[in-house]
Amino acid sequence: MLIGLVGVGLISGLTAAGPGPVPVLGAAAALGVYWLVMRRLARRSTPEISRHGAGREGLLGGAIGLGFVLLSTLLIVLFGGYSFAWAGHGFFAIVASAVAVQAAAAVTEELMFRGLALQALEQLWGSRAAIVITGLFFGIAHLWAPNATGWSSLSIALEAGVMLGAAFLWRRSIWFVAGLHFAWNLMEQLLGIPVSGQTPEGLFTVEVRGGAWLTGGPTGQAPALCDRCDVAGQGILYCPDSSDIPESMANWTSDTFTVLGTSNMIQPRLSRPGGLSRRSSSTARPSRRRTPC
Repeated sequence: MLIGLVGVGLISGLTAAGPGPVPVLGAAAALGVYWLVMRRLARRSTPEISRHGAGREGLLGGAIGLGFVLLSTLLIVLFGGYSFAWAGHGFFAIVASAVAVQAAAAVTEELMFRGLALQALEQLWGSRAAIVITGLFFGIAHLWAPNATGWSSLSIALEAGVMLGAAFLWRRSIWFVAGLHFAWNLMEQLLGIPVSGQTPEGLFTVEVRGGAWLTGGPTGQAPALCDRCDVAGQGILYCPDSSDIPESMANWTSDTFTVLGTSNMIQPRLSRPGGLSRRSSSTARPSRRRTPC
């Protein structure tokens, strides 16, 4: 996990602010690093980044993310917190730049937080703990954003971090959570709403009125009450059961924990093909599939 986090994070840091297609090329390189770490070091398959169904998962996640941000924005507008005006800049140049930057950011962040960290922590301590821990680290990572506060970072942890973790466990697809993440940030940027404290060029300018409880303030929508009410719907996406592991991950081996440096501390709690765990057959119980609530 640590090797993957360093590799993906380094590529993201070097390419995220690059011109033109550089961020997208960086995201592609990050995918390659992720694949190598999982296949060569962890010695497991990578169904979460499979090309099969990637478009469908990405579009589904994008539609949900778009719905969330538009609903939050509409509620803030209705309460008088936002008013928009056309910025008058070049349409295609702004959209192309925003798509490249936000797509790359979504893919690399999801590879790190959901693909690497969440799945490794889930093996150690179960799904619920993995969601909470990665959500908190996701919020901490945003403490270095412009205009960030402890409250805004906690809001990002509880809303975006927990939501994206639950969404990943629901679909087991990086493309789904990356699509959700991408659509959310892209729409905020195009509307002129700050994205994690940054205000990149968008198609609109926004005039903000009211307190941070309504609009979220200079860090973006995350601390806003409307946003918290909106994202509260994340609970219906998935109810993680820490005793279950999907069959697609049944070929994890102890090498995964060698990478984590914990091979002598814990053995993977996984199902063999056919429904028996790696425990002795006398104590094994049938594996159960995760089911949405």
